[in-house]
Amino acid sequence: TLSLPGKLPPELVKLKYLQRIDLCRNSLSGSIPMEWASMQHLSFISVCANRLSGPLPSGLQNFKNLTVLGVEANNFSGPIPDELGDLTTLTGLQLGSNRFTGSLPSTLARLVNLDDFRISENNFNGIIPGYIDKWPRLEKLYLYASGLKGPIPDAVTRLDNLRDLRISDMAGINSFPIISSKAMEAMDTLILRNVSLS
Repeated sequence: TLSLPGKLPPELVKLKYLQRIDLCRNSLSGSIPMEWASMQHLSFISVCANRLSGPLPSGLQNFKNLTVLGVEANNFSGPIPDELGDLTTLTGLQLGSNRFTGSLPSTLARLVNLDDFRISENNFNGIIPGYIDKWPRLEKLYLYASGLKGPIPDAVTRLDNLRDLRISDMAGINSFPIISSKAMEAMDTLILRNVSLS
């Protein structure tokens, strides 16, 4: 934690071999500079716990080699752009603790390499998408207080690598799908809090 003020610097683009940008836990404002998209080796962006705001830039699909995008604990708002589904190299997408709205775009089904997906503490609408079974490598799924509604799709039972599932403060859930013994062996954290299970 450095409490760096100001905006995310577009000038980092001059560091053309840069692979990772981690500016978490500062006081940075603005949004993600699109200039960074020209950094061919950039694979990791984490700007969690800052004061970034506005919508997620729709040009994010130009970050061709991005494997991790972490924007948790900021003030981003608006819908998730469809173009985010073009980042098929992503393994981690961390959008929690913002003010995102709208439904999750169907294009996210293309993120077949995801192992970490976090959208908790937002204002989404719609139901938990059934396309999560398109993410066979998924290990972490954080949906608590996301604004989404149930039911929990049967697709969860096909995620054999899922080890951390967190769902809370969600309507529309009155049952939990039967998980295979293989999936149960992988799971070490299961949170189903305030979901009106009977």
